[in-house]
Amino acid sequence: MRKLTEGRAIKLTLKMWRWMAETGKGKEDYFELADKGKNKPHSECFLCDYNDQNMREVCCVLCPYYRVYGHCNNFGAPYSKWYDCWIRYDIEGARIYAGEFVKELEALLEKK
Repeated sequence: MRKLTEGRAIKLTLKMWRWMAETGKGKEDYFELADKGKNKPHSECFLCDYNDQNMREVCCVLCPYYRVYGHCNNFGAPYSKWYDCWIRYDIEGARIYAGEFVKELEALLEKK
């Protein structure tokens, strides 16, 4: 995959999470079914890859999500809630929290 800009990383992340919110499927499914492996980032997160391409010493410092909302794995964050539902096979809960994550990503894109 070509080098990511911040805007492209947000757009690709948003595309993936919209699909996940709509289908109730996970990241692996997205890359296999929707993306056909064309854009799969190393970490399965475009924002993480953007950060890693630009600064390897400190985790998350350049992540656009982190700079606004804090770490995506923070307790109570939509991503963290999505993951908790996903590992319990709570597909409806996962869809809800994927949708909440989409709203935060859309707000990031509006700021660009």
